[in-house]
Amino acid sequence: MPAILWPHLPRYLKALTRRLDKAPGNQKRDAEIMARVRPAMRALEQLSAQQHSDEQHAEIQRLQWMIEELRVSLFAQDLKTAVPVSEKRIQEQIERAQAPTLKSMP
Repeated sequence: MPAILWPHLPRYLKALTRRLDKAPGNQKRDAEIMARVRPAMRALEQLSAQQHSDEQHAEIQRLQWMIEELRVSLFAQDLKTAVPVSEKRIQEQIERAQAPTLKSMP
């Protein structure tokens, strides 16, 4: 788990607890929400499996954090997110993480 996530762990655990509490009677809704999160999770897995620069590594860690925040926003809205997050913002973050790092010209 990236260091950026550690301070937020208690909130993530509360969100997970809320999700589990609601899951028995809301399996269809839970599956629909996870279908919205799954593309970002796949992108994170693919990016994590590749070699990347330090800059890209930082962008990948930010993506992981944003995915956790998206889960909070979708499963436990009342806990609030640490940063504004949406599926569109996550897609933009995926693109930043995928972009090759540009080196400055000498």
